[in-house]
Amino acid sequence: MPTRVIDLKDSRTGRLSLLTDKDKICQRAHYVALSHCWGNLSKAELDKWNTTTLNKDKRSKEFLITELPQTFQDAITVTQELGQQYLWIDSLCILQDDPNDWFTESKKMEAVFQNAYCVIAATSAEDSTKGFLNQPKEKELKYVMVPESSKGKVCICTSVDNDFGSDVMKGVLNTRAWVLQERALSRRTIHFTKRQMYWECGGGVRCETRVHMKNPKLSFQSDPEFPRSIKHRSLSAKIELLQSLFTSYSNFGITKATDRPVAILALAKALAKTLETKVCYGIFECFLHRCLLWQRAQNSLTRISYDSEAPPSWSWMAYHGPIQYLPITSEEVEWDDSVRLVADKPSDTTASQEDHVYVLEARVRRLRAKPEGAERAILDIENNKEVGHLWFDTEPEVQCAILGRDWWFEAKDENQIYYVLFVTEYTEYATQSLGRKFRRVGIGSIEKHFILFDNQDNLAQIV
Repeated sequence: MPTRVIDLKDSRTGRLSLLTDKDKICQRAHYVALSHCWGNLSKAELDKWNTTTLNKDKRSKEFLITELPQTFQDAITVTQELGQQYLWIDSLCILQDDPNDWFTESKKMEAVFQNAYCVIAATSAEDSTKGFLNQPKEKELKYVMVPESSKGKVCICTSVDNDFGSDVMKGVLNTRAWVLQERALSRRTIHFTKRQMYWECGGGVRCETRVHMKNPKLSFQSDPEFPRSIKHRSLSAKIELLQSLFTSYSNFGITKATDRPVAILALAKALAKTLETKVCYGIFECFLHRCLLWQRAQNSLTRISYDSEAPPSWSWMAYHGPIQYLPITSEEVEWDDSVRLVADKPSDTTASQEDHVYVLEARVRRLRAKPEGAERAILDIENNKEVGHLWFDTEPEVQCAILGRDWWFEAKDENQIYYVLFVTEYTEYATQSLGRKFRRVGIGSIEKHFILFDNQDNLAQIV
């Protein structure tokens, strides 16, 4: 059971209570969880119903259903109809003005959604005030039943509204970053959309018009055994799944940019546990090289200003904006064994391994480049013609950290492809005691002859 749940025992009388005492919560009972969109409501509006350090004691005794917004009231109605006593809603069950409580509870999202009897997805509700049970219904659903066919009974109806892609996948709720892990970790979900309900579980998806749908590509989102079930997938399928998840996640909206690492943390930890590896800011150690080869998907990425410890430059979580991964077409890549994650010594000597700050260790080499201030040509990609020229007054020295190479080339072949991170020296740490440290500025696949291999075997750290 979660740390706190809403007790609906007296909800028929219009009263609720917030249970925080484990002794009062029946640990063998079921609970329902709500997945919803907070929307663009003001702090003043949210404070009307959020649980805080100021009202938690009062709520543990009793409060009225009418104090809550419509989406929460609808979730209470559905939970009652499911015959369940307990309901978990994030803004009611996590103290919203206590950063320590929020940090502690946000790490438990994996358990909250995996252990829920069912998840109610308020897919059509743009914010907490809109509700999801007030959607207009057709006056009469006309249909005929064909009792005998090769597929059993067939229902032919006048309504063709089972558009799961538009209703659910493109629904307002599923454009939010936090919801990806909620849906992926849930065993059973009822999606309340603008047109109808959809039931999603291990058997696939069913809609009100009796249509049964399956989506092999996204089957993990309705798999009650996920993420344990990915153990049986091939190596390439595992990599493809991880990259697909994070690519999708980077495209979703998030109210606080600094929540980018936290909103996916529970899912990342669950995947790392299954893969028996370490995950650091979205980079899985067992697929280290492939995970590092991410790139911006659009014009640019914006560096996120973190109040405390920021993700390292080699993690896409340090930036705001959509990403994609460098496609590796060759199956014969020799990855560099010297590339590894190294734990910096934490300032708190009692810190657990999870609290360590990690740096990336790799061999950094210089690139063949024109001298400072040299002319650069602008090429038209369509016809490879020069359409303009640039002259830079100064330019930073960009170097490369080698991740791997296509090994089927001849050893002396200067056209051999190398997969690299482009880095620049991080001058803030450029002291004799700390040694040379670098920051990532991009990725690439370049030919061997662009890399200088002269006396540069020392490993460097990328922060």
